Amino acid sequence: NWNLNYHNNPYFLQYDNPQSDQRDRYIASVQASWKLSNWLNAQLRSGSDIYRYTINEDNAAGNINYTDLAYNGAMYQFNNNNNENNTELLFAANGHAGKHFQLNATLGGARRYAHYQSNTANVNALVAANIYNLANAAKSPTVSDYMSSLQTNSVYGSGSFTMNDYWTVEVTGRNDGSSTLPKGNNSYFYPSINTSIVLTDMIPALKNRVVSYAKIRGSVADVGNDAPVYSLATTYSGNANKFGGMPQYSLSNSLANAGLKPELTKSGEAGLELGLFSNRATLDATYYSKATTNQPIPVLLSTTAG
Repeated sequence: NWNLNYHNNPYFLQYDNPQSDQRDRYIASVQASWKLSNWLNAQLRSGSDIYRYTINEDNAAGNINYTDLAYNGAMYQFNNNNNENNTELLFAANGHAGKHFQLNATLGGARRYAHYQSNTANVNALVAANIYNLANAAKSPTVSDYMSSLQTNSVYGSGSFTMNDYWTVEVTGRNDGSSTLPKGNNSYFYPSINTSIVLTDMIPALKNRVVSYAKIRGSVADVGNDAPVYSLATTYSGNANKFGGMPQYSLSNSLANAGLKPELTKSGEAGLELGLFSNRATLDATYYSKATTNQPIPVLLSTTAG
């Protein structure tokens, strides 16, 4: 390589600096159902998604990008483990009240648990060439370790009825309890209601040569959300490079908020559907509005504030 001080020889990179990764993913679920009566069913299901990701990068002696040229190479390792489990128990009921009403209802509970862990090790100086093992490090490796866990417990239900197949009303409600929010604010409830009426079925006289189908709909809903994991307290990050034989720690530049509240989004919608000229032409119009409160947003401070 005639220009070794500025770039690596491409053949050297190709054959003497292998990089490999391995990814393993396991997705499994189990489900059981019971018919408790003619109008009531129960279902229990649980599933896990396990994902593992490993990277190994070996850098031979003389690699100007990653190695200390006074030594015999470098190496980098990364390990990532993710595991998420969701378990749910759901009851579903349906039936008729006379000839004109159809009723449906659900009631359930769920648990979500997610765990993430990663660790890295990087060293830019090896004692012996071509032995890519941390025990062969000529300097202290730079290592990092991160772990996070979160859990959400939920209870929810819904109910709906349909009258004469033209008027439908549905009501839902959900309460979540999240581990990422502070005690006292970690449980939050959010409901919704929506309805729709097929006008041409309710009032058949509306049908004519022009209008063949007409439907109106409307809804209002609240949607809750928790905070990102570990947003309540400002934490220290460890540094494996020692100073005077002691490990080093640095405080995050972000000031966390221990008084976070659940994020809440309120929305409303109204719509109209029309079928014209035997549905040769259709119209679907919607008006909606949405507003969010208590949304966690990183705020930048002026550097002059210290």
